[in-house]
Amino acid sequence: MFACYVEVLLAMRRSAGRDELLRRAFTFVEEMFAADGHVADLAFIGLFEGRPAWWFREAAEFIGPRAVQELDRSAPYWRNTDTTGETASEIIDLYGVRQLIVSLLSAEGVKADDVPGNTYIDGTKR
Repeated sequence: MFACYVEVLLAMRRSAGRDELLRRAFTFVEEMFAADGHVADLAFIGLFEGRPAWWFREAAEFIGPRAVQELDRSAPYWRNTDTTGETASEIIDLYGVRQLIVSLLSAEGVKADDVPGNTYIDGTKR
């Protein structure tokens, strides 16, 4: 659920609200990297592992120093910034995070159509 939340935010247009939500999310991830090895492993596997170049391009300014250190050690490819023309592929939301993002960013005028991806709950597109 958390990874989907971050992915949707990263795929959105930049705004003050969107950037603040991403700062909060990546601050939480930094705290996970400060915890014991199992929690840090969970942070790496759950959020960073296997992400495409566009994801890292959009996330780079939010990734904290502990996460950078682990990424440099475990996945040095993350710094490849040659993502010309690469954008988010289809984002599938199975948890309703798109609607949560709409509610969190409604003060900025964000509507459901502004949030990338599709939501499927119980197999039904919403």
